[in-house]
Amino acid sequence: MEGVDLILAAAIAFAASVELGATAGVAGDLADDPPAGDGRGSLGPAATLRTRLELGFGPAALRLQVASFTGSGRDTVYWWEDGWRSSADHWTWLGGVTVGAGPMVRVPLSPSVQLGGGATGGIMGIGAFHDFGGASQYLLDPKQNDLDDPDNLDPYTIQAVPSAELVASLRVGRALAAELELGYTLALVPAADLSGTPPESSARRTAFALGAVFIALGVSAPLAPGN
Repeated sequence: MEGVDLILAAAIAFAASVELGATAGVAGDLADDPPAGDGRGSLGPAATLRTRLELGFGPAALRLQVASFTGSGRDTVYWWEDGWRSSADHWTWLGGVTVGAGPMVRVPLSPSVQLGGGATGGIMGIGAFHDFGGASQYLLDPKQNDLDDPDNLDPYTIQAVPSAELVASLRVGRALAAELELGYTLALVPAADLSGTPPESSARRTAFALGAVFIALGVSAPLAPGN
């Protein structure tokens, strides 16, 4: 980590400007709700919160970003119970945090209005949490779940996967600026074993592509003036 700190310190030192920004908004997946067993998943509607540091070098900038989302979703799980069974009609909550970096370019339309566009790549930590009932209640292993507790944490998955994001922005203001962002986040989430299920069930959540569009509103402010 010391090497990363030194690289970041050097980038800040040579940057023409440094600014901090934050936005909050909503997100939703482009995928349709998955029919049972087809292996797809979807997100939304969901809330998103994003914090970023931009190191400016003229019209271009290096964007360092932490982004998060949380909301309802859909996924498909399957298991062995005297034959293979699947469920896609259970309740699912999806949440994730992404740490990423990438280039950003801003074009001034006037002294106080800028259009911007960029891309980031990073690592997303994503969790899929469930509330199983009906046939899928079989997945609640009584040795690992409290079946009498309505707040029991049903079987879930947590993974770290690569992610990519495209973003376009409209900024209005100078020192303290308002910013509107529209973007698209993509992450390919592999299949994963479900925690807390009977060992003989071989229960897994199927792979899916998270392709979420987001719109967010926020503010940005300079931390260091242009050199």
